[in-house]
Amino acid sequence: MFALSCFVVIVTVLLPIMTFIQQEYSANRQEREVLYQLENLMHYYMLTGDVNETADRSDVSYYVEQVSEQLIRVCASWQAVNEREYEHCFYVTEK
Repeated sequence: MFALSCFVVIVTVLLPIMTFIQQEYSANRQEREVLYQLENLMHYYMLTGDVNETADRSDVSYYVEQVSEQLIRVCASWQAVNEREYEHCFYVTEK
C-alpha cells in the first residue's frame, strides 16, 4: 500500500512537470521555425524589395515596415503552443 501511495504521489507531481516541459519544447521548436522563415523573408525582401507571399502561415503574421529612410523592419508575430504571444523582428538596410 505504501508503494502505491508513493507511485501516485510521484505521478501526480511529475506528470504536470513533464507536460509543461513538452509544451516549452514545442514552443521553442515553433520559434526556431518562424525565425528561419523570417530570415528567409528578410533575404527575399533584400533581393527583390517585395514581401514573399509564400511565407504567410495561418498562425503567424509577417509584416514589413519602414523605420527610417534606409532602415526597414521585418517582423513576425504569433501565439505559440504554450499560449504565449511572441514577436521577433529583423532590421534590413535598403539596397
